[in-house]
Amino acid sequence: MLSTITSGVIKGIKGQKVNIETCISNGLPNFNIVGLASKSVIESRERIRSAIVHSGYEFPHGHITVNLSPASINKNGSHLELPIAIGVLSSTLVVNSRKAEAYAVIGELSLSGRVMPVDGVLPIIISLREVGIKKVILPARNMKEASMVEGISVIGVRKLEEAIHAINNEVSEGCSYVFTSEPSKTREDCDYSDIKGQEYAKRALIIAAAGKHPLLMIGPPGCGKTMLVKRMPTILPPITKNELLESTIIHSVAGQLNKGDNDLISRPFRAPHHTISRAALLGGGLYPMPGELSLAHNGVLFLDEFCEFDTGQIEALRQPLEDHKIVISRQGTTYEFPCKSLVVMAANPCPCGFFGSESTECTCTAQEIARYRRRMSGPILDRIDLQLNMQEVKYEDLKSDKRGKNIVLDSKTMSFMVSDAIKFSKTEGRDEKCGNISDKSIRDACLLGSLENEFIESAYDRLNLSPRSYIRTLKVARTIADVEQERKVSVVHLAEALGYRCGEFDKGKV
Repeated sequence: MLSTITSGVIKGIKGQKVNIETCISNGLPNFNIVGLASKSVIESRERIRSAIVHSGYEFPHGHITVNLSPASINKNGSHLELPIAIGVLSSTLVVNSRKAEAYAVIGELSLSGRVMPVDGVLPIIISLREVGIKKVILPARNMKEASMVEGISVIGVRKLEEAIHAINNEVSEGCSYVFTSEPSKTREDCDYSDIKGQEYAKRALIIAAAGKHPLLMIGPPGCGKTMLVKRMPTILPPITKNELLESTIIHSVAGQLNKGDNDLISRPFRAPHHTISRAALLGGGLYPMPGELSLAHNGVLFLDEFCEFDTGQIEALRQPLEDHKIVISRQGTTYEFPCKSLVVMAANPCPCGFFGSESTECTCTAQEIARYRRRMSGPILDRIDLQLNMQEVKYEDLKSDKRGKNIVLDSKTMSFMVSDAIKFSKTEGRDEKCGNISDKSIRDACLLGSLENEFIESAYDRLNLSPRSYIRTLKVARTIADVEQERKVSVVHLAEALGYRCGEFDKGKV
C-alpha cells in the first residue's frame, strides 16, 4: 500500500516542505530510502525498525521503498525519522492514512521509540504554514520554540505511540507562544558605573548602539576595552517580536537553543576566540550552517584581540560589514545568512600592546609594528565607522566621584540615551538604524546646510576621505544628531563623526 506523510527539511536558515512516500510491496525483505537522502537519513533505517518493534508494532517484512520528494534537493537531518516511521505504519494500516494527510510530522527516534528533540524546527514550521499546513506533530521538548509561529497548531509527543494516537484520534490542540519584551539579562554587578575614566569611550558606545555602527577600540592592555564591550547588552533596547523570531530561527538551525526552552529573551551577545575557524565565524560546511556573525544577528558580535584573527577572516568581513548578509554557495545552491549585528572590535596598538604608552615602554621594532598593523587593511578600516583610541586610566580617575557635567555615566542613563535616539529617529521617519540605512536615504536624512556642506567638502580633501568613508561619516553624524535630539546635522556633529574616523591605525604612524 502507498502512503504519503508531510514533513520538511532545512536549506540554510529556510525550511522546505517534503513529502515522504512509502510503498510496501511483495518481494525479498528490504528497506530502501531514495530521493537524495544524506548518510544520516540512510542510517535512520535501523533506528526506525527498532523504534517500531519496541513500541509494540510489527515491522513489515515486504519490500519497503521510501521516496523523499522533491528528489532534486538534498535531505539531511535526523528529524525525518518519525515521519518515515509514521509512513511505514500508515502503509500497514496501523495509522489512518486519510487522517494523516492533515498533519505534518517532525522528530528523531531512539531505539526504544522515544521521540527526541531536533534542531531547526522553527524554519520548518514557518515553511509548512506557508503551504497551508495547520497541524504539526513534533517532539514535546520543541514545543515552545515551534509555538512562536502563529496560525498553526503544534502537538508535542514523547513516544512513537503518542504520535500514532494523535493522528488516529485527530488531536488538534496545541500551545501558543506569548511574547514578552524583557530587558537584557545581565548580572546585577555588571554596570557602566563601575568603569571610571573612560567617559569618552562610553559616548562612542552610545553612538554605536543607537546607530548600529561598527566600532574598533585600540588601546593598551588593561585600559578597559573588554569591560566596556561586555556591558553593551545593558544599554541595548529590548528585542522586538520580529527580531526575536529572526534570531531564534538562526539559533535553532545552528543547534544553539536549549531544547524545550527559548533562551533568547534578550539580544544575543557573541564573543568568539581569535582561534576560531573561518566556517565557524562566517558560516559554512558541507551543509552550510550559520556562523558567529549570523548568530549575533540583532545583537552584538565582539571580536577581541582583532589583529590576532587570521588575515583571511578579517578580510572576509568586508562584505558582511557592508551588506549585512553572508552568501555561501555549495553544490550549485546559494545560501544566504543575515548578519545585522553590531560588530565591536578591540585591538592593541602593537604586538606588545604598549606603543604610545606613557607608563610602559614599547619593546616592538618598527617592522613588527608595521607588520602587525597591516593585518587590518585599508578597505577594512574604511568600513569601520567608529575608531576609538583608548588611553590608560590613571589612579586619580579610579578614585574620583565626578559630579555635574562630568558625572560618571551608568548603564541606565546610557540605555535611556540610546532608546531616546532610536525613538527620535523613528519620529523622523527612519525605521532603519543609521548604520543600516541606504546611501541615498542618508543624504536626505542629514539636511546639510551651506556651512555644513562647505565643512565636509574641506574635510574630504584634507583627510583624503573615500566616497565610502564620506557616506559613513554622514551616517555617524546623523546618529550623533539623533542622540542630541536635533533634526539637522550641524558642523559640530560632523566634526565629532570625523574625529572617530581618525583612528591610530588610520594614521599609519609608527
